[in-house]
Amino acid sequence: MKMASLRTVIMGLLVTITALSLTGCGIPVSLSQSVDLVKDVEIPALPETVELVDVEIPQEVRDMYPDVNWDDPESALAELSDTGLEYQREEEFCDLPDLQKIRDEAATRLPEFLAKRIEVREVIVKSIRFVANTGDFNSILNIEDTLTVDGQQYLFTIFSSTESGMVLTLTPNPALDLADVINNPDFNGCIQNSLKITGTLPDTEILFKAVLDLDITLYLRIL
Repeated sequence: MKMASLRTVIMGLLVTITALSLTGCGIPVSLSQSVDLVKDVEIPALPETVELVDVEIPQEVRDMYPDVNWDDPESALAELSDTGLEYQREEEFCDLPDLQKIRDEAATRLPEFLAKRIEVREVIVKSIRFVANTGDFNSILNIEDTLTVDGQQYLFTIFSSTESGMVLTLTPNPALDLADVINNPDFNGCIQNSLKITGTLPDTEILFKAVLDLDITLYLRIL
């Protein structure tokens, strides 16, 4: 969640406070946010000719096929045509806000005594959406995305059909609420993300990103 989004949330809190009298009750504020989990993932197309093998297959993909004879483009093209795609990528995702960032932003918009009273009640991960900017997912058989949060793994997976189109939506199993992690004063905003894709090399290059969809509930304790 970007700082601009946090400002929107805090402004929403301020408007709500203005509209409501101080009754001693807390004020819940719900919102939906989407953040890019992984950007610029590239699945190259199966080269149409031998001459394009050296041009169109990046080193990242070559490393996934160590048994392919890359020194012989003709042999490599034949092997690629008969070999399934197994793409893997692991990296840290560090764009989740921690509680202090939320309160610091609140302090620029609200009186200090109110900013200190903001609680994060729920941060529900609704889904991970894979959105293709180029190509489609018709050649993809399975996508698995695993988020590792505080040592606990949460698996998002989908088995694709032959008509997957340009968007695939994965839902978590088990359900994932990040509120406890975000409320932890030692949390630095980072979780581990592991992506695995199987299928075949597509006829057209796929360039896509993975989007994390969140439902967030903030709570302002008046007293």
